[in-house]
Amino acid sequence: MNCQKCLNQNCFIKYCSPKWLALISERKSFLTCSKNQYLFYEGQPVTGAYLIFKGEFKIVSTSRNGRQHIVRLAKQGQILGHRGYGDEFYPIGAISLVNSQVCFIDNNSLTEMFMHNAAVSYHMMRFYADELRKSELRAKAFAQMKTAEKIIYAIIYTAETFGLNEEKFIQHPLSRIEFAEIVGTNAEQVSRTLRMLKQKGLISLKGRKIGIPDIEVLKAEIKDYHWH
Repeated sequence: MNCQKCLNQNCFIKYCSPKWLALISERKSFLTCSKNQYLFYEGQPVTGAYLIFKGEFKIVSTSRNGRQHIVRLAKQGQILGHRGYGDEFYPIGAISLVNSQVCFIDNNSLTEMFMHNAAVSYHMMRFYADELRKSELRAKAFAQMKTAEKIIYAIIYTAETFGLNEEKFIQHPLSRIEFAEIVGTNAEQVSRTLRMLKQKGLISLKGRKIGIPDIEVLKAEIKDYHWH
């Protein structure tokens, strides 16, 4: 895919100069990733960063007891593997949620691009700062939230990341286990909370699909926490 013709408006590569757009187009690799496939593993040597051309991913970290946690969700146009840039090993892993396509840029090309394109470096700095801010706010909120409130947060976070379809269902339905991996609980607790929210009319359920009739009403359930 030619970077100069790419329609991904969220991709930070678009801030490159015309010369560097052409260079990155020549140097990058275009990869496909099947559903549930690892793009890179936690602890794998860092070779570069990935940009999502099409698809959705979950970024995971494993605790000492071997339990997997979802630390971030990512969609089209966003970057993956940036937490490992400048280090020897990736501190996290990335797993595709759907059949996906990504662009890979090696470490040397990334460094040269940042050195020669101030606008790209600036937008990457803004991205890192925003990601850190959200992470800190979530950690602060999670320290005070009850489990049900954390699950509400996870539903809103997923909806805002992937969007809602015309029927107001989350575009990509996560499994109960995946919601549990965001929150740090178990699938049974997630299922109980979803049933409770459905009874209150805050969500609708259709198999594993979750619908949100009015997201602002759902947000009001955790309005006491500054989490966004």
